[in-house]
Amino acid sequence: NNVTGEGIDILSKTIEGVTREQEFINYEISLRWLRCLDLINEESTPWVTLDKVKTLGEQLDINSSAEVIDMLSLFNELGVLVYMTATDALRTVITKDPQWLIDCLGKVIRDGELHMFDCTEIEKNGLGDDVRTLFQRARISEDLLEYLWKDEAVEFLLSLMRRTLLLSNWEFGSKDQKFYLIPSLMTNAGYNPRNSQGRTVGVLGPYSFRFDFSKDFLPTGVFERLVCLAVAHSGKTPPSIHRQAPILGELCCVWFGEYSFCMKRENDRIVFFLDREESCTSVLTILTSMLHKVNQDVMSGGLQFEVQVCPYECDFRVPIYISLEEGRKQKGIAWLRTKAQMRRVDNAQLESKGVNLDTFLDNLG
Repeated sequence: NNVTGEGIDILSKTIEGVTREQEFINYEISLRWLRCLDLINEESTPWVTLDKVKTLGEQLDINSSAEVIDMLSLFNELGVLVYMTATDALRTVITKDPQWLIDCLGKVIRDGELHMFDCTEIEKNGLGDDVRTLFQRARISEDLLEYLWKDEAVEFLLSLMRRTLLLSNWEFGSKDQKFYLIPSLMTNAGYNPRNSQGRTVGVLGPYSFRFDFSKDFLPTGVFERLVCLAVAHSGKTPPSIHRQAPILGELCCVWFGEYSFCMKRENDRIVFFLDREESCTSVLTILTSMLHKVNQDVMSGGLQFEVQVCPYECDFRVPIYISLEEGRKQKGIAWLRTKAQMRRVDNAQLESKGVNLDTFLDNLG
């Protein structure tokens, strides 16, 4: 009871009992490592570099890089430090205070109306347009990032947000200024259903499939992370092919090279529409691999979903979907009958397992 405190003693004893049974309780930790931890915590900043830890370690006869990594990995496992090794940038920074990470991410992922910036200071630094772009188009400039993070471990924080699919590079438009997509800030503000040639785009095509999570539920953030991966892959379009910038909002339109598709969230489903039959299998394969990547890297394998297809040209008034397996038996869905291509759909989960993000995106083709 939060008011009377009733039951807190039972909860405390239960937690203590479970803790005593954990394997880490019996770890033998070098006194040199513990002293190094004290020295790290005595540093005045909420984070330290790997080189700094190595320097501190040398004072205690911890001279090999391998031992330093083993020490930091153990402290990360025990929860006394945050040390991530997925990318080179992540390996260079050790976080002493997790609240610092939360505060840094919160400066970027925020409600612009509830948590407003200091407009006077923003305008004084010439970043007014950058802030408007962030909240209207979900894109943040490198200049605004460096201002918000005060040049603190910028590459580390960028790598962390990429690794957790909270951000992706925006490889479209002018190269004069570098931008990043923040998919959790997507709204319909600034939505423009016309491309650079003035032609209307984003019209829902007649071919459709969806990821159905309704047997469980669609967790918050999965749709946005799928958009994040789709935009990152779209940005890798070869220079020989016109690179069309995605249109983002409640309805997202993305180009994979010459193929385009629209995607939107409908309750516990993510629905996709395509206008060219020859693109269906390729796009389905790539997006299925991406969803498995989100499941493995972010959701710890906990997502439960079914791939479903629309058996004929989609009637938007009353769309009908059947399972992928049933769809393969339907004579009307020609794009599901190519064995070699459908084998890639079946292998999508294996292709994304245990692969770092950059390699994963490069392997999508």
